[in-house]
Amino acid sequence: MNFKKTYLVHILIINSFISFTLISPIIGGSQLATPELKWEIEEGRVYTWVVKASNLDLGYLPVGSKYDVNVTSINLSLGFNYTEVYATITEYNSQTHSTITLLENGMFIYFNYQYVNVSLYTNFYKHGFFAPTNYSSEFANKLYEYLWSFYRFDGGGYRVGISEVRSLYGFNDTSDLTYRWNFQNSINYEHIIAYQDNYNRRIYEYHVLLEEYDISGISYGNFFLIISAFIIVSLIYIYRKNERKMSCSRTHK
Repeated sequence: MNFKKTYLVHILIINSFISFTLISPIIGGSQLATPELKWEIEEGRVYTWVVKASNLDLGYLPVGSKYDVNVTSINLSLGFNYTEVYATITEYNSQTHSTITLLENGMFIYFNYQYVNVSLYTNFYKHGFFAPTNYSSEFANKLYEYLWSFYRFDGGGYRVGISEVRSLYGFNDTSDLTYRWNFQNSINYEHIIAYQDNYNRRIYEYHVLLEEYDISGISYGNFFLIISAFIIVSLIYIYRKNERKMSCSRTHK
């Protein structure tokens, strides 16, 4: 196979990978839960959060531990306008190398967007969770009320983007801890717990990050696109350079 054909094959292979990456982005794949309510999650997909920082004295898992959330189903009721996200959730302890099941195909998230009510399973604060892409203001508002009612947050709030929750945070004055959940595409990619005076200094008592998420803001999917573009440009440069050499060779003949 000559160089020109090899070059074209490489371009086709890279373009096919890029097309697949664009169709299936690394964080979430849009799925319609109801005609009106949208989630950026997929049934059957496992989302993994990894512990990056931890204070064992406060009862958190050691660094390197993981939480797997397998979204088993997204159930809905058109008549009552509510949705339930069911999941199987496991906890892996990196120190003991043991895995336990926290939730076995049970209700992870409940959201009634007609009467605006939100609830989550009891251990959700250990890892990340999901928010709908629309009704985000109502979801965030009721979720904060849920945190206040069940976890006695004494202050805090939320910020809402155009079509997605950006961050949710609260303060527990009893423990002096700040809780923050950061979102991208309505998926909670980062969960942070820190003492209020230490948060801005990035001193965390507990820090959990979505496994495939790059903290710099570029997901591995986007990183792949950047590398692919670089390879394509390099191939074009090599091809043109080779063409010039061949042209010069023919001229000297």
